[in-house]
Amino acid sequence: FYQAGAFLLGGQISQLPLLAMEILCFGTPFYFIAGLAYEARAFFVYLAILIAYKFALKMLYGVLAQTLPKKANVQGIGSFFYLLLTLTSGFIVYPVAIPSYWKWLFWANPMAWTMQEFI
Repeated sequence: FYQAGAFLLGGQISQLPLLAMEILCFGTPFYFIAGLAYEARAFFVYLAILIAYKFALKMLYGVLAQTLPKKANVQGIGSFFYLLLTLTSGFIVYPVAIPSYWKWLFWANPMAWTMQEFI
């Protein structure tokens, strides 16, 4: 038997082509509709950031799925984590308004890093 971490990492890496296809199909129209810079370098940086962000979230949910016994638990705790990530990303609550005891989550938040990169 393989270790759970190796199984999880292998499964996530095998999903990278599908992940890239999803980002290409949904991220490309948004990029041009939003009127972002019409430069190849900026576009590929945008795609790379989206792929890294989605990969990070898939890893988070993969860890939750491996550690929690039931699907309902994963959905509940995953939704709570997503809420925390959204609140501390700096989009809804401005970074200076985040309480000091949640500041660590702002710096460990992949959504916050993605938001900072796009702005």
